[in-house]
Amino acid sequence: APCFIAPRNVEIVQYYADIAKVGLPIMIYSIPEKGHHNLDADLIEDLKAIDEVVAIKDSALSLPQMIETANRHSDWLAIFPGREGYAPDMIERGAAGITAMMMNVVGRHVVTWYEHLAAGRWVDSRADGRVIDAAYGICLSKTFKPSRPTGHWRIMKESMKIRGVDAGFMRRPF
Repeated sequence: APCFIAPRNVEIVQYYADIAKVGLPIMIYSIPEKGHHNLDADLIEDLKAIDEVVAIKDSALSLPQMIETANRHSDWLAIFPGREGYAPDMIERGAAGITAMMMNVVGRHVVTWYEHLAAGRWVDSRADGRVIDAAYGICLSKTFKPSRPTGHWRIMKESMKIRGVDAGFMRRPF
């Protein structure tokens, strides 16, 4: 939601109930710093009544909150951490996968990293994890001095272009 709209939980549930009328599976997104609303385990409990809600991209900034969501809801909800740094802890707790941003830049490393984690080969995952960390380090580096807080995502999109994948603009230029 835009920063000037603060929906109540009942409005969020109604929003997803309205979308569910289409009859397709829904992956809900919890990205509190972007959506200005936190889909915590209690709100997700309310969303459980909507059969079409089947998955969540959980980009909460709180690992304990993500763990609570997994503990309470992983029996019916496919959980995908949206932050690679939380993936090992969440995969260990039964996450269905990850929604990795770096997949677009260092895809092979993300796949191998995930496969090692999913198989419990924690030590084997480290080399690919370091590549992912380094890629984030470049994107978030002050060397690039992005003009806006989201400037590092433009760097990621440019990296994709170098790899031959045109991801377009982050948003229309001003």
